[in-house]
Amino acid sequence: MPLSAKQFHKPKTPSGFRSGEFIPRFTPSQGALICGGCVVIDPTLRKVALIHDPSTGINQLPKGRKNIGEDVHAAALRETREETGLHVIPLPLKGLTRATPTAQMLGEPVNAETFAAGSAGEGEDDQDVWEDVDEEGTNAERARGLTGWAHHCEPIGITTYRCEMTLAFKMIFWYAAQADSLEDPRQDAKERWEQQYELKWVSAREASTQMTFKADGQAIEKALADMRRSGYEI
Repeated sequence: MPLSAKQFHKPKTPSGFRSGEFIPRFTPSQGALICGGCVVIDPTLRKVALIHDPSTGINQLPKGRKNIGEDVHAAALRETREETGLHVIPLPLKGLTRATPTAQMLGEPVNAETFAAGSAGEGEDDQDVWEDVDEEGTNAERARGLTGWAHHCEPIGITTYRCEMTLAFKMIFWYAAQADSLEDPRQDAKERWEQQYELKWVSAREASTQMTFKADGQAIEKALADMRRSGYEI
């Protein structure tokens, strides 16, 4: 029996996923709210910075909307500097990412036990195979294009939800950053609507439990996991 167009284009559904999750959806620019934020860590004293709003009692990570023409990573660092008053800089880590590695990265010597390149076959697909994962449950197919052997400043994760005020689809790209917890924060860096924010440094072990929003705590845990993967004791 010939397949209908609907049947022919029906996406495969891995166990535990709804088929609708694999259907591309378009969001117009006015319906998208792109933001950047940082998990700020003092690697030496093993502390994480958070923003406390005494007017609401909310503890959260620093973040904000990107400006027109601004890179998302730059926006994350700028918003973090504004809201915390700290001198923050990127923290390169060996976190797992599906961003394409540069030719220089692929040309660097890599531990043979942790890196597998698909060079046996021919075709464009074979040029797109790199991995160094050994996590339980990660099969070869889903590891394609997954890297974690090189230090990079790619996002550690993304938080997504619909903004209640604008109804726009909000995407927060989280990055790892570092700062000195003994530094006196600048008091003139905050925007007018951020004046009530208070900077707090908390123990890295307790940081995720101090957050008002679960997603912020998950971003912290991912940053700390990437740090441990990169050789930090934290």
